[in-house]
Amino acid sequence: MLDRTNHAKLAADAALRLADKYIPATDRQVERTDNNPPEPVADATAINAYAVAVMAKTSAIASAKDALPLLKAYIADNPVIQGAEQLQEAGVWIESARRTVAALEDERLAKVAPLNAATDAINEPYRVVRQEIEGTKKIPGLLGILVDRWNAGEKAERKRREAIAEAARLEAEEAARIAQALIDQANEGIARADVGECDVDVGGMVIDAKAAMRDANVLDRTANRAERETKVRVASQFGGRALAPHSETILTIDDPCKLITAMGLSERTADSLRTDARAFFKATGEWPEGLTATKDRSI
Repeated sequence: MLDRTNHAKLAADAALRLADKYIPATDRQVERTDNNPPEPVADATAINAYAVAVMAKTSAIASAKDALPLLKAYIADNPVIQGAEQLQEAGVWIESARRTVAALEDERLAKVAPLNAATDAINEPYRVVRQEIEGTKKIPGLLGILVDRWNAGEKAERKRREAIAEAARLEAEEAARIAQALIDQANEGIARADVGECDVDVGGMVIDAKAAMRDANVLDRTANRAERETKVRVASQFGGRALAPHSETILTIDDPCKLITAMGLSERTADSLRTDARAFFKATGEWPEGLTATKDRSI
C-alpha cells in the first residue's frame, strides 16, 4: 500500500510540541521538570544487534591482519633501501599497504554510513533549534543576547550598590570621627575634673560620647552590610546554582616577539605560525620574513 503520510507535517507538529514543552511559553508557570530531557527512545539492543551483524563479515580486516606479519618482516629485513631494484620492490609494498588502508576505510564507511545518516537525521533538528538559542561564532543566539543584557543590567546594579556602599562607608567614617572627638572631649573633661575644676559636665560628655559610639557602630555595621551586598546574585528558580558573574581573564597580545621570547617557542605555537604562514603564502605568493621554506620529496 502506498504511504500517503505527510511526514514533514508530522515532524513540524512534533517540533512545535517539543518547543512548547521545553521552552516556557508566555504567561505560563515554569515547573522544575519542564526542561528535563525526555527518555531515550533508541533501542540499544537493536543497535548492538546491527553492529554485530555488520561486523560478521570483515574481509578487509582479515586481509590486513594477514598482511601485517609480511610487512613487518620486510621492514625488519630491509633497514636501508637503495638501488633501483630495491626501490621497485619497496614501492610494491608501499602501494599494497596504501591499498590495504583504503580497503579498510571503504569497508568501514559502508558499515557506518547508515548509522551516520541516522545520526545526522537525529542531530539536525536539535542543531537547528539549539543554534537559534545558543547562536554561532558570528551570529549571537537568543541566549547570548539575553546574557549580554543581563550582564549590562548587573553592571549597572553593581555600580548602584557600590555607590550606596561608598556613601554608607563615608557616613560611618564621619560618625566614627565625631565619636572619637567626643570621647577625647570626655577624657579631657574627666582629667579636668580630677584636678579640681567644678564647671565641667563630665556626665553629659560621657553620655554624648557613648551615644556617638553607638551611632558610629550602627553605621559601621550598615556600611559593612552594604559592602557585602554589592555583589549581585540571582537565586535559581530550578534548584540550581545562583546566577552570579564570575571573573574571566582576557589576554591581549601587545608584543608577540617579547611574548615568544619569554615563553619559548612551543611546538603548538610553531604549528599555528606555520598554518598562518601557509595562508600568507597562499594570499600573497610569498613566504613571510622569519621563515625558511624548503622542499622535501616524498611519495
